[in-house]
Amino acid sequence: IACRVSNIEKGSTKFHVGTMVESDYRKVQDELTGCMRVDASSAGTVVAVSPSPGATTLMAPASKRFPLKNWQHSLLHQRHREEFSDQTVFTTYLHARIQSQWLNDHRVHGAVVFPGVALLDLVSATMTESLNDMWLGIVYIEGFSIIKPVVVNEDFSQQATHLLSVLHGDGNVEVFGELDDHSRLIHAQGKVSVIPTARASVDWKALSAYFVQCERSCNSTFDCSALYDTFEANGLCYGPSFRLIQSASCSDSICVATLSMPHRDMKRVHVVPPNLLDVMLQSSAILVAQYYEHHASTDGASAFVPYAFDEVWVRCEKMNALWKYDTCKCVVTMASMRSDMAIFDCLMVAASGLPLVSMKGVYARAISASILE
Repeated sequence: IACRVSNIEKGSTKFHVGTMVESDYRKVQDELTGCMRVDASSAGTVVAVSPSPGATTLMAPASKRFPLKNWQHSLLHQRHREEFSDQTVFTTYLHARIQSQWLNDHRVHGAVVFPGVALLDLVSATMTESLNDMWLGIVYIEGFSIIKPVVVNEDFSQQATHLLSVLHGDGNVEVFGELDDHSRLIHAQGKVSVIPTARASVDWKALSAYFVQCERSCNSTFDCSALYDTFEANGLCYGPSFRLIQSASCSDSICVATLSMPHRDMKRVHVVPPNLLDVMLQSSAILVAQYYEHHASTDGASAFVPYAFDEVWVRCEKMNALWKYDTCKCVVTMASMRSDMAIFDCLMVAASGLPLVSMKGVYARAISASILE
């Protein structure tokens, strides 16, 4: 495979890529005289180009593409290790393919917005990737707050929206966007770690029993047919990949919902698919709707978006169980509710009854156009 750079300017590079048969390779060998050979194990860390005598040698930044594996997270595109500061920086490009696959189906007041729970999937991946094992133990995220929503650029004639996830040696993590002047804008921050299953503080057996108890106690069936119309009327427009609630039943403060599984291609490129996490939180709107009904109120918004998470556990080593069925279930337990804010807990359970994701202390606020400013 040959790559010939024909023009380099500030902010852009023009190049040609193609395959060569052996005879073609021999024809250009003279041009390769003086080029640095790069071993495959370090490919991507340094590039030397010398197309003609006297040409300038070009050195690429000290970052690398991920090697081919059995899996590759779709939101991690480059990684750069800074040994001195003990930081690993991951770059994410929200390019056209990601947008067309699922991201364009998440709009707030007309703008494509990267879901808050997708940031949880992103920071989970930074930790599992730094340990070189996506299925190791339990990912634990604590004190995670979304400071500024990520509004996605839909104009493909411009540079794609990109994010920088900075993972520190102590597990603290920040997600930044880059402005036009190359300064950074912080979008989210928290702390992430991977805990061996035997040392995890979460009691999965107790959560499994709680799920069974909730299923028995939620006897009131909720009609979900108008749910997405209500979201849209309040500025939260979901496309097909985010419309996964099949049915729901509830009590005064608990909702149990059955969710359709996303496309199976999502399995190999995410820790937990962002749209599935988002749909789990969507089911909290059923309890919000009940709140307005009981208070005979039509003034407040009935669509909320998350902005903080106290604790999140993701059971990576058991995640394959989620994909054995066409549906899964979730439980939302409302802890506090008022017209402009809700606090609740979430539990995602495989169709077999195995709990896989637990969120304690999810904070959500009523949406308005001003949250995008």
